[in-house]
Amino acid sequence: MKVAVVATVRNEAEHLPEFLASMAAQWRSPDQLVIVDDGSTDDTRHILDRFALSSTIPTAIYHRLDDGGNRSLARNTGIGLAGDADVVAVASAAEFGPDWLSELVAPIEGGKADVTGSALHTVTRTTRDYAMALLTVYSPEQGSDAVFPCGFIAFRKDDWAALGGYREDLRTSEDTDFECRLRERGLRMRFVRSAVARWRPGPLILRAVFDRFREYARTDAVARFKWREQYFPTFFFYSWLAAMVVVELPLFTLPSLLAWLAFRSRKVIGAMLLRELPYVFAGVVAIDLGRMLGYIEGVSERK
Repeated sequence: MKVAVVATVRNEAEHLPEFLASMAAQWRSPDQLVIVDDGSTDDTRHILDRFALSSTIPTAIYHRLDDGGNRSLARNTGIGLAGDADVVAVASAAEFGPDWLSELVAPIEGGKADVTGSALHTVTRTTRDYAMALLTVYSPEQGSDAVFPCGFIAFRKDDWAALGGYREDLRTSEDTDFECRLRERGLRMRFVRSAVARWRPGPLILRAVFDRFREYARTDAVARFKWREQYFPTFFFYSWLAAMVVVELPLFTLPSLLAWLAFRSRKVIGAMLLRELPYVFAGVVAIDLGRMLGYIEGVSERK
C-alpha cells in the first residue's frame, strides 16, 4: 500500500523544524508528504519551501493565499493532492517517534483495521500548563478502540472520498464529525497506543481556554454532537446549582460545586499537582461557561 502523510499547519514556524525532522526520520518513510500551509503569516512558508527542496521524501507543499483558518478545507485539499495513495495519515505540526507511521498504518496494511488513531502525549513548558493540559486534552490512558483523539488518524483514501471528505462548513470539531461518519460507515477502528504523537496544545490561559471551548461547543451544536454525554450534564449541573442559590441552600451549593470541580479535575489530582488546583478549578469554570454559551449560540445558528 502507498501511504501519504497529509499535514495542515498555520503559523508553526517555531516548532515546524521538529515536525519535519521527525518525518524525515520515520523508519517507514511515507510514499508522499503533503503539507498545506493554511494561511500562515510567520516564516512557515519559507521553512516548508526549503525542506521541500532538500527532502528525500516526495513532498508537495500547498500555500493557501487567503486568510486560511478552515482546517477542513486545508485537509481536503491536502488529501486531494495525495495522488494515488491508498492510505492517508493526517497530522499537524507535532513531533513523532521514528516508529509512528509504521505502527499507525500496520493494522490497516495487515487487514486488521480500517481506521487507526494515535496516542497523544502533550508537551508543555510549565507545571501549570501541564495541569491545564491534563484538564483539556485526551491522555493516552483514555484512548481505546471506542474513542480516541481524532486529529492524528490513518484511513483509506477511498473511504474519505466516499464520505465526501471533511465537512468544510465546520470551523472546529471537523475531525470529530469525520470520525463519527467513519464509525457510522461500519469501519473497524483501532487505537494504536504505540503510535505516539508529541503535541503542543494551544494557549492554556483562562481566556484562551474559554474562547476555544466556546468555539468547539458552537460547532458541536451546529453539527448536533455530544449533547447527551457532554453538554446536558453541564447545563443540568449549573441549572441545579443556580436553583440552590435561589432557594438559599448554601449547605448544598458550595459542597456540590467543590465536588463537581474535583471530579472534573480528577486527572490533575491524580497527578498530585495540588498546588495548581485553584487555577485548574478556574479553568473548569471557564470551560463550562464557554461550552454553555457556545452551545446556545450554535443552536441559534442551526439551519
